[in-house]
Amino acid sequence: MKIDVHVHTKKIKSGDPDSRNIDADKFKEITRAVDVGIFAITNHNHFDLDQYSLFVKNTRDWCQIWPGVELDILENDARGHLIVIVNPVNAKNFSDVLGNLLKGKTEDQFCIDIDTVVQNFNNLDSIYITHYGSKKPSLSDEVLDK
Repeated sequence: MKIDVHVHTKKIKSGDPDSRNIDADKFKEITRAVDVGIFAITNHNHFDLDQYSLFVKNTRDWCQIWPGVELDILENDARGHLIVIVNPVNAKNFSDVLGNLLKGKTEDQFCIDIDTVVQNFNNLDSIYITHYGSKKPSLSDEVLDK
């Protein structure tokens, strides 16, 4: 089965292109046209539970949609990206946790360290995927070993 765990559906950060704004009909069209069985929505520092729920409802006959986020990590004065994907049964809790972490910050301002990620997301049956090596911004082996 093909899996795409890095799908953006909204222009969130100031540098994101407008082409990331995907409505439910376009998402349905795209997912029907490709041979992918699982997608994870991983917008930058943002999770929209309403959009996620609508996309799940519209695509349930041919694919799974998993809740996720691409976080800006700041660790040891170095920046990188970390994708966090959780079990779909935990979508509401995931939304609540991320909302609490973002409280008072914009998506452009938000950064988090690895320890805080693990403390907040590990109990949601999470998987973590990092930009690594030549994919920038990447996290160092030292940070990943944490």
